[in-house]
Amino acid sequence: MNSLKRIMAIFKKEILHVMRDRVAFSMCFLASLALTTLMGFVYEKGKVTNIPIVVYDGDKTDLSRQLLNAFNDSERLKVIKYVDSYEAVKKTIDTGKADAGIVIQQGLKKNVKSSKSQEVLVILNGNNTLVMSTVGNAALQIVQTYSAAINIKVMEGSGIAKEKAYETATALTYKSRVWYNSTGDYGAFMLLGLVGTIIQQVSFLAVALSITRDKENKIIKNLAMTKLKSYEIFAGKFLFYFLVFLANSLIVHSIAINFFEIPQRGNLFLMAFLIAIFVAAIMMIGLFISVLLKSQVQAIQLSMLLAVPSYVLSGYTWPVYSMPNFVQKISYALPLTHFLRAIKAIMYMEQGFSTIKYDLYYLVGIIVLFLPLNIFILEKNMEK
Repeated sequence: MNSLKRIMAIFKKEILHVMRDRVAFSMCFLASLALTTLMGFVYEKGKVTNIPIVVYDGDKTDLSRQLLNAFNDSERLKVIKYVDSYEAVKKTIDTGKADAGIVIQQGLKKNVKSSKSQEVLVILNGNNTLVMSTVGNAALQIVQTYSAAINIKVMEGSGIAKEKAYETATALTYKSRVWYNSTGDYGAFMLLGLVGTIIQQVSFLAVALSITRDKENKIIKNLAMTKLKSYEIFAGKFLFYFLVFLANSLIVHSIAINFFEIPQRGNLFLMAFLIAIFVAAIMMIGLFISVLLKSQVQAIQLSMLLAVPSYVLSGYTWPVYSMPNFVQKISYALPLTHFLRAIKAIMYMEQGFSTIKYDLYYLVGIIVLFLPLNIFILEKNMEK
């Protein structure tokens, strides 16, 4: 009986602790519900839609326009740009503005009328296997459907006999070309995204514990009695963790490239610079959690709460444009979203600064925003 009383006493103590601690309360009662709801919205449609594609129509006839309208009417595809050359298609895909391209060469209508085979080329971006397969399947279905059904009416309207129209209805042939990951290597694709996520998780958690540990051990109070300034303490901590996790990140990416054969086609110095900026941005957010919260337990809880959904929301596997608008806003607020998009552009697509500059600007903006904020809050902690 006494044992039961003691157990119930501990039970009541935990209830009081959780009710008084906002972070613990959130973890116990709100985190699972909130994260499950958020993940549900990410996959709400159940399929990838609105995949941006770029189109080159070299034929410019009513037949080619009707075919392109069929692509544009697909719920899975969204024509975002019409260009005047194959090179322009390549540039649009290279810079990440489109995930696929449709190329119709000159002579489509003429060849179809003459019962000659005419290719419809679909260029697929292989750096996202899910998007690649979705575009490939949708495009194949559109070409086959158009060739077997709509084309008959078009050719009959041009004076071709019905029997002849049926014979030539399959004159359109589908041809695909995969760029950047021509073998569709799912392992290499996934590993690159997971490496970035691992870097974020580990460094985020370690840094978040830095100042909260000093608070619990009364070290902050002791430092406040010295001549050290808040910015000097902050700079010392930031420099240590930045160098440690920058070295970690570079080593991990080197292992992924050399031992697990992740493609590396871009500039190594630009890649290293991007990694350094990403690590610095993560440091700033981690230190913000550290200066804001009172205990290591709270820091761990909040760090995990923020870090857990970031990979799914980053758009690396499930594209951001297929998420609801409010989820897209959350996605674009995450540093991991910008890092993974930029690192993929460098390593897979051999892109330079001009392609990834906006992602870099965002990461630098995080550093600029949180640097003075962290120093200010740390100074207030030292004054208490």
